[in-house]
Amino acid sequence: MNGCARSPASARPAPPAKRGAVLPSRSPVSARPTAVRHSRGGAAAVVCALVLFGTVRPVLAQSSGTWLNLGIGVTQFEAAAADHTNNVGWGLAWRFGTSSTGWGPSVGFNWFDTGLKTRVAGQPTALGSLHVRPVMVGYGYTRRRGHVSIEVSGMVGYAFNHLSVGGQFRQAYLEKLGTWVSGHAHNSFVAKPQVSIWYDIAPRVGLNFSAGYLLTRPDITLTTGAGAQTMRWNADMAVLSVGIVYGIF
Repeated sequence: MNGCARSPASARPAPPAKRGAVLPSRSPVSARPTAVRHSRGGAAAVVCALVLFGTVRPVLAQSSGTWLNLGIGVTQFEAAAADHTNNVGWGLAWRFGTSSTGWGPSVGFNWFDTGLKTRVAGQPTALGSLHVRPVMVGYGYTRRRGHVSIEVSGMVGYAFNHLSVGGQFRQAYLEKLGTWVSGHAHNSFVAKPQVSIWYDIAPRVGLNFSAGYLLTRPDITLTTGAGAQTMRWNADMAVLSVGIVYGIF
């Protein structure tokens, strides 16, 4: 009987044994989700870092050191009228930022000098030099693919003009017409359609080819002892340029 009475008593310690068995079973179960959550969070952080790095790095590579690009270029001016001379000039080349696909503003100067020719008493005579200093703004569309970007734009503006009357022209007037002569070029409006191609040789180096047609018709006034005469001159120019720039900032 005592043995039987002790039997239930000996069975009572079983619950603590069960509780002890449950705790180890819960511990691994509760630890696994925690470990998994930490693993997923770390993986997510790594993935986010890689995505951000992969997204930001190309942007920095395209824009860093390239918002202001300066260099040198050569431009050929081909006169549309026979009474003007052609001209080749060196000048400053520039580029703001790097080109991307889309619409954007355009700016241009294209200053040039051209010789004028006319007739004095029926004889061909060089009149002098016309200095044209246009300032233009406009809008255009750029298409970029890889290292190459092509822009088609249209610009309008105002040209500040000056006429230098040549000594040969003054002498011809004096000898053949018996009078002195002076000249003045009035300022004029200007317009220019243009196609420009940029090729990015390196992150900071760009090569440019452009072709356009500059339209301007300044009035030129010749004043002599007998009076003044104003004529409109066709100073249109076909403009071909090539240049290279380097990213300064």
